[in-house]
Amino acid sequence: MYGWKRSPNFSWGVGFQYGYTFGRLSLYPAVIYNRTFNSRWGVEALFPARVTARYNISQSSILYAGYTVDGYNYIVHLSREPSRAKTPTAAST
Repeated sequence: MYGWKRSPNFSWGVGFQYGYTFGRLSLYPAVIYNRTFNSRWGVEALFPARVTARYNISQSSILYAGYTVDGYNYIVHLSREPSRAKTPTAAST
């Protein structure tokens, strides 16, 4: 990430975020945007993965609302072929 802090209330940046999807490295473009609009309202964002709006209710209480994109995945490696179920055969009499 490469960013700039333009003022005490505003900073932004650009870069890449990475993760592993199905065991392979995945790179995604990212934009960071942080801004405090006044003593009560602000935004903290890492586009497109996370955006959060913040409201300062008091000195000790903050209300957050936003979204987060998570990707949970996995890979199953088999060391041998799966066994096949045997079909029953008719017994001869």
